[in-house]
Amino acid sequence: AHIDSKHGDSIIKHLYEDHMVPGVGNKSAFADHLGNNVPGVYGSIDFNNFKHINDTHAHEAGDEAIVNFGGSLRRAADKVGNVKLFRNGGDEFAVHAPDEASMHQFIRHARSHLDEMPAVKGTHRPSFSIGIGHDFSTADKAVLKAKEQKVDPVSKNKLYHPQRTPHFGHSLLQGSEGPIKMG
Repeated sequence: AHIDSKHGDSIIKHLYEDHMVPGVGNKSAFADHLGNNVPGVYGSIDFNNFKHINDTHAHEAGDEAIVNFGGSLRRAADKVGNVKLFRNGGDEFAVHAPDEASMHQFIRHARSHLDEMPAVKGTHRPSFSIGIGHDFSTADKAVLKAKEQKVDPVSKNKLYHPQRTPHFGHSLLQGSEGPIKMG
């Protein structure tokens, strides 16, 4: 049977676009992307202290925060133009760029867009942690390293305050391993 192209596009969009963040690929789209073994630089992104929003303001506020957070990331990806963004679960996103320079450009735009985003319920300033690597598995390990930066190594105090949690980044790309300057 023949499917009209407008219906085919609608079906593809339904199958591969995230339902909360239009213009962003969903888990299925990300799995397909990974299955194609596309070379480049991968990023694993996590919304810092997202649980605090759900615990303090309930899941409706959390959903709204994901929509706004994802929209900010999508706008950052659109500005760079050659990156792909996916929501691969909850408050977690994945990004693919063809090279390290494009990834860093995306990170700068993402930080800028999130810094402009109003605080959730007037109390929680959105921020993110990102890990980058030559594949998604490495990027996912790097985001854990980025999240370790949320604790001061000397005092062991958490660097968390709902109004001003900084952004954190870590690279496991060969030749540029270590924390990413986010400010």
